[in-house]
Amino acid sequence: MTGKSEFITKGKEAQAKSTVLLKNKGLLPLAEGTKIYAVGMIDPEVINKYGQFVDDIDKADIVLTRIRTPFDERTDFFLERFFHQGRLYYNEKEKKKIFEIINKKPSIVVVNLERPAILTEINEKCDALMADFGTSDEVLVELIFGKINPSGKLPFELPSTWEAVQKQLEDVPYDSENPLYKFGDGISYE
Repeated sequence: MTGKSEFITKGKEAQAKSTVLLKNKGLLPLAEGTKIYAVGMIDPEVINKYGQFVDDIDKADIVLTRIRTPFDERTDFFLERFFHQGRLYYNEKEKKKIFEIINKKPSIVVVNLERPAILTEINEKCDALMADFGTSDEVLVELIFGKINPSGKLPFELPSTWEAVQKQLEDVPYDSENPLYKFGDGISYE
């Protein structure tokens, strides 16, 4: 049954509906033919379906950066070997790498949120911010070019600082002090 076209279609639909547009300063949806420099994609060539993938940032109209949730490599406890844990903030080295790209052109940042992350500085520097939970490059391209209208809602708060995370109670939901984005946040093009 795997590979059945009906299931593939439903899977892509689920990916699109779960992807959350958090910020858009008028950049999205992109116009067809937009030249995109992309980092962090498995297959950036899928951009060519609606736009133009370029491998030189100077020739791009915009940059698209896909990043993962930050974490620490720890193995203090047995279960830590099976999932990412630790910090929710990007360290200076990680931020420098991200900012070197997104500061050069109008930028879209797509973060894969396997758990909440502190995106405050990234949010300030990018023109559009999206959260995904395993969205394929193909579906992402359809979203950024407006072939699919984003409709996802955030399933948890995104804290604004590490200090806010440390003040949260373990058994109380949505108690982050001044969250960057609240539970249920998400916008669309309409």
